[in-house]
Amino acid sequence: MKIKTLPAAFTLLGALCFGEGQAALANHVFFDPSSLDVNLGDTFSLVLKGEAFSGGLDGGSVDLSFDSAILQADSVVVNATLWSFINQPGTIDNNAGKIEFTDFSQFGANLSSGSFDIATFTFVAVGSGSSAINLSVNNQDPFGSAGNVITPDFSNALINVSGISNVPLPASAWLMFSAMAGFMTLKRQRK
Repeated sequence: MKIKTLPAAFTLLGALCFGEGQAALANHVFFDPSSLDVNLGDTFSLVLKGEAFSGGLDGGSVDLSFDSAILQADSVVVNATLWSFINQPGTIDNNAGKIEFTDFSQFGANLSSGSFDIATFTFVAVGSGSSAINLSVNNQDPFGSAGNVITPDFSNALINVSGISNVPLPASAWLMFSAMAGFMTLKRQRK
Protein backbone atom coordinates (compact mmCIF):
# COMPACT_ATOMS: atom_id res chain seq x y z
CA MET A 1 0.00 0.00 0.00
CA LYS A 2 2.80 2.42 0.82
CA ILE A 3 4.49 1.62 -2.48
CA LYS A 4 1.47 2.91 -4.44
CA THR A 5 1.25 6.18 -2.52
CA LEU A 6 4.97 6.93 -2.88
CA PRO A 7 4.80 7.73 -6.67
CA ALA A 8 1.77 9.93 -6.03
CA ALA A 9 3.70 11.79 -3.33
CA PHE A 10 6.62 12.37 -5.74
CA THR A 11 4.20 13.60 -8.42
CA LEU A 12 2.65 16.06 -5.97
CA LEU A 13 6.07 17.20 -4.76
CA GLY A 14 7.23 17.71 -8.35
CA ALA A 15 4.13 19.75 -9.21
CA LEU A 16 4.64 21.95 -6.15
CA CYS A 17 8.37 22.48 -6.75
CA PHE A 18 8.46 22.78 -10.53
CA GLY A 19 4.88 23.62 -11.42
CA GLU A 20 2.92 22.18 -14.26
CA GLY A 21 3.39 24.75 -16.98
CA GLN A 22 3.55 28.49 -16.50
CA ALA A 23 1.01 29.78 -13.98
CA ALA A 24 -0.83 32.95 -14.99
CA LEU A 25 0.16 36.04 -13.08
CA ALA A 26 -2.61 37.87 -11.25
CA ASN A 27 -2.98 41.61 -11.89
CA HIS A 28 -0.32 41.51 -14.61
CA VAL A 29 0.76 44.63 -16.56
CA PHE A 30 3.14 44.08 -19.48
CA PHE A 31 4.34 45.34 -22.87
CA ASP A 32 3.46 43.74 -26.18
CA PRO A 33 5.93 42.92 -27.59
CA SER A 34 8.10 42.32 -24.54
CA SER A 35 11.33 42.52 -26.57
CA LEU A 36 12.10 44.05 -29.92
CA ASP A 37 15.09 44.35 -32.27
CA VAL A 38 15.14 47.62 -34.23
CA ASN A 39 17.60 49.65 -36.30
CA LEU A 40 19.01 53.04 -35.48
CA GLY A 41 16.49 55.70 -36.56
CA ASP A 42 13.48 53.36 -36.46
CA THR A 43 10.19 54.45 -34.90
CA PHE A 44 8.31 51.68 -33.09
CA SER A 45 5.38 51.23 -30.71
CA LEU A 46 4.76 49.09 -27.66
CA VAL A 47 1.27 48.41 -26.31
CA LEU A 48 0.90 48.41 -22.53
CA LYS A 49 -1.56 45.66 -21.61
CA GLY A 50 -3.18 44.29 -18.49
CA GLU A 51 -4.51 40.82 -17.77
CA ALA A 52 -5.96 38.69 -14.99
CA PHE A 53 -7.56 41.52 -12.98
CA SER A 54 -10.26 39.17 -11.71
CA GLY A 55 -11.59 41.73 -9.22
CA GLY A 56 -11.83 44.41 -11.90
CA LEU A 57 -9.79 47.55 -12.39
CA ASP A 58 -11.10 51.10 -12.16
CA GLY A 59 -7.79 52.64 -13.26
CA GLY A 60 -4.32 53.67 -12.20
CA SER A 61 -1.18 55.46 -13.27
CA VAL A 62 2.19 54.22 -14.54
CA ASP A 63 5.66 55.67 -14.86
CA LEU A 64 8.30 54.43 -17.32
CA SER A 65 12.06 54.80 -17.45
CA PHE A 66 14.44 54.08 -20.34
CA ASP A 67 17.99 54.83 -21.50
CA SER A 68 17.72 58.25 -23.18
CA ALA A 69 21.01 57.71 -25.05
CA ILE A 70 19.35 54.81 -26.91
CA LEU A 71 15.62 55.69 -26.99
CA GLN A 72 13.55 58.85 -27.15
CA ALA A 73 9.82 58.80 -26.42
CA ASP A 74 7.70 60.22 -29.22
CA SER A 75 4.10 59.88 -28.01
CA VAL A 76 1.71 58.18 -25.59
CA VAL A 77 -1.90 57.39 -26.49
CA VAL A 78 -4.16 56.00 -23.76
CA ASN A 79 -6.93 53.65 -24.95
CA ALA A 80 -9.81 56.14 -24.65
CA THR A 81 -12.38 53.51 -25.69
CA LEU A 82 -11.79 51.55 -22.48
CA TRP A 83 -10.58 54.40 -20.24
CA SER A 84 -13.09 57.11 -21.07
CA PHE A 85 -13.16 58.90 -17.69
CA ILE A 86 -9.44 59.75 -17.49
CA ASN A 87 -6.97 59.05 -20.30
CA GLN A 88 -3.94 61.31 -19.80
CA PRO A 89 -0.73 60.47 -21.72
CA GLY A 90 1.50 61.85 -18.98
CA THR A 91 4.69 63.88 -19.23
CA ILE A 92 7.58 62.86 -21.49
CA ASP A 93 11.08 63.84 -20.31
CA ASN A 94 13.57 62.57 -22.90
CA ASN A 95 16.51 64.22 -21.13
CA ALA A 96 15.91 62.13 -18.00
CA GLY A 97 14.62 59.10 -19.93
CA LYS A 98 11.21 58.87 -18.33
CA ILE A 99 7.48 59.20 -18.83
CA GLU A 100 5.47 60.05 -15.71
CA PHE A 101 1.77 60.14 -14.80
CA THR A 102 0.24 58.11 -17.64
CA ASP A 103 -3.23 58.07 -16.03
CA PHE A 104 -6.24 55.99 -17.00
CA SER A 105 -9.56 55.29 -15.32
CA GLN A 106 -13.14 54.29 -15.89
CA PHE A 107 -15.79 53.54 -13.30
CA GLY A 108 -16.59 49.84 -13.65
CA ALA A 109 -14.37 49.29 -16.69
CA ASN A 110 -15.60 46.38 -18.79
CA LEU A 111 -12.61 44.04 -18.59
CA SER A 112 -13.41 40.88 -20.48
CA SER A 113 -11.42 37.77 -19.73
CA GLY A 114 -7.99 37.82 -21.29
CA SER A 115 -5.85 40.89 -21.82
CA PHE A 116 -6.86 44.51 -22.43
CA ASP A 117 -5.01 47.53 -23.84
CA ILE A 118 -4.05 50.35 -21.51
CA ALA A 119 -1.93 52.62 -23.73
CA THR A 120 0.40 52.70 -26.73
CA PHE A 121 3.91 54.15 -26.29
CA THR A 122 5.87 55.20 -29.40
CA PHE A 123 9.67 55.55 -29.34
CA VAL A 124 12.49 56.44 -31.73
CA ALA A 125 15.81 54.55 -31.64
CA VAL A 126 18.50 57.26 -31.37
CA GLY A 127 21.55 55.25 -30.27
CA SER A 128 22.81 51.70 -30.59
CA GLY A 129 22.74 49.23 -27.70
CA SER A 130 20.07 47.80 -25.41
CA SER A 131 17.58 49.61 -23.23
CA ALA A 132 15.10 48.21 -20.78
CA ILE A 133 11.80 50.03 -20.54
CA ASN A 134 10.98 49.77 -16.84
CA LEU A 135 7.45 50.05 -15.52
CA SER A 136 6.38 51.23 -12.09
CA VAL A 137 3.19 52.40 -10.48
CA ASN A 138 2.84 56.12 -9.88
CA ASN A 139 2.14 56.24 -6.14
CA GLN A 140 0.04 59.40 -6.42
CA ASP A 141 -2.58 57.43 -8.37
CA PRO A 142 -2.19 53.69 -7.63
CA PHE A 143 -4.09 50.93 -9.40
CA GLY A 144 -7.44 50.31 -7.78
CA SER A 145 -10.85 48.71 -7.93
CA ALA A 146 -13.93 49.66 -5.89
CA GLY A 147 -11.84 51.80 -3.55
CA ASN A 148 -9.23 49.07 -2.91
CA VAL A 149 -5.58 49.47 -3.93
CA ILE A 150 -4.27 46.77 -6.28
CA THR A 151 -0.58 45.94 -6.53
CA PRO A 152 0.07 44.81 -10.11
CA ASP A 153 2.87 42.55 -11.26
CA PHE A 154 4.87 44.50 -13.87
CA SER A 155 6.90 42.99 -16.73
CA ASN A 156 9.41 45.31 -18.38
CA ALA A 157 10.38 45.41 -22.06
CA LEU A 158 13.82 45.13 -23.67
CA ILE A 159 14.71 47.00 -26.87
CA ASN A 160 17.87 46.12 -28.83
CA VAL A 161 19.02 48.76 -31.32
CA SER A 162 21.55 47.84 -33.98
CA GLY A 163 23.97 50.56 -35.10
CA ILE A 164 22.91 50.29 -38.74
CA SER A 165 20.68 53.03 -40.05
CA ASN A 166 19.36 53.92 -43.47
CA VAL A 167 20.73 57.10 -45.06
CA PRO A 168 17.88 59.62 -44.88
CA LEU A 169 16.54 60.70 -48.27
CA PRO A 170 17.41 64.40 -47.89
CA ALA A 171 21.06 63.58 -47.10
CA SER A 172 21.31 61.18 -50.04
CA ALA A 173 19.66 63.75 -52.33
CA TRP A 174 22.28 66.39 -51.39
CA LEU A 175 25.02 63.84 -52.02
CA MET A 176 23.58 63.05 -55.46
CA PHE A 177 23.24 66.77 -56.38
CA SER A 178 26.83 67.54 -55.34
CA ALA A 179 28.10 64.58 -57.42
CA MET A 180 26.12 65.80 -60.45
CA ALA A 181 27.53 69.32 -59.99
CA GLY A 182 31.04 67.84 -59.87
CA PHE A 183 30.49 65.92 -63.10
CA MET A 184 29.13 69.04 -64.81
CA THR A 185 32.18 71.03 -63.67
CA LEU A 186 34.53 68.37 -65.07
CA LYS A 187 32.62 68.33 -68.38
CA ARG A 188 32.97 72.15 -68.74
CA GLN A 189 36.69 72.00 -67.98
CA ARG A 190 37.25 69.43 -70.76
CA LYS A 191 35.64 71.67 -73.45
